[in-house]
Amino acid sequence: YVLCEAMSGHEAPSGACSCRSCVLFNSGNHPDFMRIAGDAEIKMDAVEELRHFLASRPMASRRRAVLVEDAERLNQHAQNGLLKSLEEPPPGTTLVLTVSRPEALLDTIPSRARVVRFGNLADASVRAVLERLGVSEAEMPFLVEAGGGSPGRALGLSAHSALVRETAEAFFEGVAAGKPLAALEAPVAEALGSFSENAERREFLVEFITALSLLYRRHLAANGSEPLGTIISSLVEAYRAARQNVTPQLVVLTLASRLERANAGEPVTGRGVFI
Repeated sequence: YVLCEAMSGHEAPSGACSCRSCVLFNSGNHPDFMRIAGDAEIKMDAVEELRHFLASRPMASRRRAVLVEDAERLNQHAQNGLLKSLEEPPPGTTLVLTVSRPEALLDTIPSRARVVRFGNLADASVRAVLERLGVSEAEMPFLVEAGGGSPGRALGLSAHSALVRETAEAFFEGVAAGKPLAALEAPVAEALGSFSENAERREFLVEFITALSLLYRRHLAANGSEPLGTIISSLVEAYRAARQNVTPQLVVLTLASRLERANAGEPVTGRGVFI
């Protein structure tokens, strides 16, 4: 309703609105609305387009609106480029960012926005959304659990869910069996090698760590004596490192080393290459 001409204060019109602005919006042709979305990395050129859009005056309504879907897909350069527009948007401008993994954003993004949190959906509701979008039944249990109540998070894993799950399981079992670091790193390196773009490799690494976290969560729930804090902190630091463009091989090897020491009851100090 940001662009609706029939708005009265904060009250939205009842029923479907037939004002010119709403008709344009519903037809997908509103000149004062911009949507940024993508299945992969959102780069700086999208932010440049946004700036150009905001530099013009509204054409069909009194306001302009920008929707950035899955804003965690903005790369670091694009996130930095968005800060100015978030901090000082032109008058009459509303910017909306949707995020399913807020930890993937720079801290400076939410600090310049009003955060509205939505509750997690029940597993049955997540499954219903995934079914409507054609997700295979074979990957459904993993994606519903990995989504943690968020269909968006689950969909972010869906493109390579089988590869992500199988690689995480092999790594988890290898750590438990005490395999050498090189053997632990090999299946992850092979999986990463199937992607040609750095952005795709980084996204896979993030998804791999997410799946690995699920495996450890299940294991720790059944084995309360495990060093919970150390394992969780190691996974969180690995996730952040993957988002910060640390070399994938270093992330994997350092994570494996820390998890091995944690399982053996040895002290794990420092952050290694995670910084």
